[in-house]
Amino acid sequence: MQSPSITNTAALTHAKQVMAYLNRKYLERRDIIQYAMVSMIAGEHVLLLGPPGAAKSAIINDLCKMIDGANLFQYLLNTHTSVDELLGPFDQREAQYGRFKRLTQHKLPEARIAFLDEILHATGETLNSLLELLNERTYIQQGQKVKAPLISVFGATNEDMTKEGPQALYDRFLLRLQISYLQDAANFRSFLVDRVDRSNDEYLLAPLQISELMQLRGAASHVLIPEAMIDCIVEIRHECKAKGIYPSDRRFKQSLKLLQVAALLDGRNQIERNDLQLYQHILWSDEHERKIVTDIISQFIKSESVVTVDAKSNETHTS
Repeated sequence: MQSPSITNTAALTHAKQVMAYLNRKYLERRDIIQYAMVSMIAGEHVLLLGPPGAAKSAIINDLCKMIDGANLFQYLLNTHTSVDELLGPFDQREAQYGRFKRLTQHKLPEARIAFLDEILHATGETLNSLLELLNERTYIQQGQKVKAPLISVFGATNEDMTKEGPQALYDRFLLRLQISYLQDAANFRSFLVDRVDRSNDEYLLAPLQISELMQLRGAASHVLIPEAMIDCIVEIRHECKAKGIYPSDRRFKQSLKLLQVAALLDGRNQIERNDLQLYQHILWSDEHERKIVTDIISQFIKSESVVTVDAKSNETHTS
């Protein structure tokens, strides 16, 4: 099918070139690179879960190098991280006169993209400030709510999510991507011995403009969501509930933007069944649920029938 808007062909090609560059550089990271781009275009947040040394921060750093005006803010959090470290300290000269103005230069309030390592360690007032920024894109400046230019936050954690944690913060990340060490022996060998210098690729490729991300966001909003796909999503929800998994209605609603962007990046003007693979990274809350959701979605993608659920009778109908 044709791209949703011929006027956005250049931006779409450019975004694909950036992803292709990163895929050449990072083996076995195709999903993470694709969904990182999807999340930025859609304006959603991503949580990367996995061990240290798996290239989580490297991928996001390289991606932001390829985006002009990303104003990347990067920080490693711990349980003692203060609000001032993230939002900026108060101007002491202003404070003498009772005016509590934060100095936000090079801090999170001025970032368009942020990478917050070990973000789930945030507690207390720091946690509350992050919740407001992630959810509303605002922060408090001199007693007033101020709009932040934030597009997406990439969080990272090594934590086992079966443990207790700040669930309110965890829930702000629509996409949750599991990242592991290289699995394929041939890829690991290439990683060890590869002498090919790809460092010039990023200089040969012009950076993606923020305006291009916004153009793609606008184009994605016109990607069609057929009734048959809505039926599929309703059935996926039904299957999750049957297994004791209860994603919020909000997550399902927000996920539609991601599906539209995924279709757009594939050059289509409507979502298709394969786009529903995204739900493998959206609907679970811990490792146990992740395995169940992955199985549900995998089986659903393979199925050719469309099963709908009657909202009143809760009966299923296969067509």
